[in-house]
Amino acid sequence: TMGSAMPAEMGAAGLLGGGFFTVFYLVFALLYFFPTLFLYRYSKRMKTALASNDQEYLADSFKNLKSLFKFLGILTAILIGFYVLIIIVGMIGGFFAMM
Repeated sequence: TMGSAMPAEMGAAGLLGGGFFTVFYLVFALLYFFPTLFLYRYSKRMKTALASNDQEYLADSFKNLKSLFKFLGILTAILIGFYVLIIIVGMIGGFFAMM
């Protein structure tokens, strides 16, 4: 309600509205869900493997750990790519602003 009363005074948050931030946080929640799921599966299967001395559960637990690190590695590479893209766009924008 306060955002609709004075959107110009609130800056970017007032102009974008609550819908943008809702989608923003839902995307981050979705991205955070998968690593925690892989970590949970790893821990449950590792606990079972150690308790019962079962090699299949041990191998399956390490597959989940591999999936966790693969997901985090890909996500990190994507974020670094975005950072590089933002820096390049900023440098081009700064170059044109000097002209």
